[in-house]
Amino acid sequence: MVHQVVYRTLHIGSHGTGEYWNGIIDEVRISNVARTDGWIKTTYYNQDPATTFYTLGPIATYRSIGTNSDTLYDTGAASISTDSTTVTFSGGASLPAPDAVGAIGQGDKLTIDPGGANEEEFFILSRDSDSQVTVQAAATADHTGESYTIKRAYNTIQAWENPVASNGRGGDLVNENRLEIGVCYKDGAFNELVNIQDNTTDATRYMWLTVAEGQRHDGTAGSGVIWQNSVDKNDRVLQIRDPFTRIEWIEFDGSNMPSGDYDVVSCQAGGDTAHINNVIAHDLTGDYINAFEFWSGGANSRLENCIAYDVSGTGSGIVVVNVSGVEIDNCTFYNTSVRGVDNRTSATIVKNTISMNATGDDFYGTYAAGSDYNMSSDAGAPGSDIDSGTTASGTTTATVKLDDTSGLSAGDWFN
Repeated sequence: MVHQVVYRTLHIGSHGTGEYWNGIIDEVRISNVARTDGWIKTTYYNQDPATTFYTLGPIATYRSIGTNSDTLYDTGAASISTDSTTVTFSGGASLPAPDAVGAIGQGDKLTIDPGGANEEEFFILSRDSDSQVTVQAAATADHTGESYTIKRAYNTIQAWENPVASNGRGGDLVNENRLEIGVCYKDGAFNELVNIQDNTTDATRYMWLTVAEGQRHDGTAGSGVIWQNSVDKNDRVLQIRDPFTRIEWIEFDGSNMPSGDYDVVSCQAGGDTAHINNVIAHDLTGDYINAFEFWSGGANSRLENCIAYDVSGTGSGIVVVNVSGVEIDNCTFYNTSVRGVDNRTSATIVKNTISMNATGDDFYGTYAAGSDYNMSSDAGAPGSDIDSGTTASGTTTATVKLDDTSGLSAGDWFN
């Protein structure tokens, strides 16, 4: 590399006084601006295959899931320019609010000029305002003031999980470098049994089922997306058999569940390293039923910020059997018919968890080192850093580990 700060003759392969380079010179490049170290390094490495010096992260694909199969919105007109990802709406359009039933948002299917000569399909990445959205892929043509429709991409969760060959989003996510995110909306209660399985996944490319912002529950029943299974079948409501699966923000209401032996969220063989968080399960009825289950599957998985209560029949808030490395954090189990936490392996860690008013043990089994800051109503909570033997109602004094105590003072409430 030669840096010329003033005008002078540039010699390549020669000192300019008769001294010459005895060899081959290749890839000579001259620039009239200063180049950064990164630019020079990339130019050098770019002589080799690109995969030897950089990798691309997974492509995140968002698809909405809601029970409403009709057109959600089509007022006014839509416009977008070629190569743009910004769609603006005019003619009186005002998209429904993010917290509304029938909200327009991430993953929804937007079709401009439906059935016309200029028809083009998009999927929404974000709702930017009442009259603007950003889509996930750029337009291939100009659209100015054209008619449009907005619909849910899928009407059942299983349809989203199905392989691409069956119009779903499952498949070989690793080789196709995809992160698939299903975004649920509270159009109405879901009523189905779902299997997340037979997909090829890894730590960055997996199936992720979530709820749209503004549509999520606030920790109380009936405030978000509800799954009410009434299928008369002995099975799991949501069965996970793919590693790295992520489930969050769904409420399972069992008040309409039929008699039978089943579990609500179940990690089976293959469903390791799952992450289940902010899930509510309640009013679970049946002959034998557990809110959460890790049974010979779900190794090194995490259940976090989840609530299960009013579990009748013969079942528990969570059961862990023949699997190691499960971690239960910041969860609550209340009024369960058998046990709150039914742990049948010594490799489970439970932390910051409340289990009370179980017919049997609030916490059953032997827990791994690191289990601490738990509360029970029968003095069975593992660890020694919180008062056990408290009542399931009334005022209780306890020592709880908090990551951030700023702004707290004596007498403050927290959840």
